[in-house]
Amino acid sequence: MGITSLIIDGYNVIGTIHKNLEKVREELIDDLSKYSRVKGHDVTVVFDGYKSNQHQSWGQRGGIEVVYSGHGEDADTLIKRTIKQQKKRYIVITSDRDIATFAWANDCVPVRAEVFVRKMEQAIDRLAAKPEALPDINSPYDNITFDYECDEDDRVLKNKKGNARILSKKDKIIKNALDKL
Repeated sequence: MGITSLIIDGYNVIGTIHKNLEKVREELIDDLSKYSRVKGHDVTVVFDGYKSNQHQSWGQRGGIEVVYSGHGEDADTLIKRTIKQQKKRYIVITSDRDIATFAWANDCVPVRAEVFVRKMEQAIDRLAAKPEALPDINSPYDNITFDYECDEDDRVLKNKKGNARILSKKDKIIKNALDKL
C-alpha cells in the first residue's frame, strides 16, 4: 500500500466557534504532524488567507505541508485547484458539500471532517499507548453517513435488486479510504 495523500480543509476541520483561532489552528497542525508520523501519510492542510493582503504561502511544519491561500482566493478554491493540477488520488478531508462533489468528480475520495477527527484522535491515542502493541482498529461504518450528493428531497425510494448488506461501489471506496486513515 503506497503513501496515501490527504488534503485537509483546515478551518472546516476546526470550525468557526473558537475564540482563539490561532491557538486552535496550531493545535490542529501539531495533531496532524503526530498523525502523519503514526500513519505515514502525506498530509497537506489548507487554511484561508484570502482576507489578508498576503500572497499564497506554504511551508513544512512537523512533516506536513501547511498552505495559506493568498489574497482574493479562499481555501476551497485552492483545494480544488490543487486536486485538478496534481492529478493525485487524494483523500479530501472536508464537510463542505461543494468540495466533496468536486473531489468525487476528480477521482478523489471525500471524508467528512468529524469522521477524520475521530480517526486522527484514535491514531494519536494509540501512539501514546505503545502503538506496536495495539492492533489496527476501524470505526463502525454503520454510524457514518456517506451521502454528499443529494438533498433530503432528492431521495426517492427505488426498487433495488441485490443483497442489501453489500456496500455500494461508492461506499466501498469510502470504506477503503477510511481503512487507510
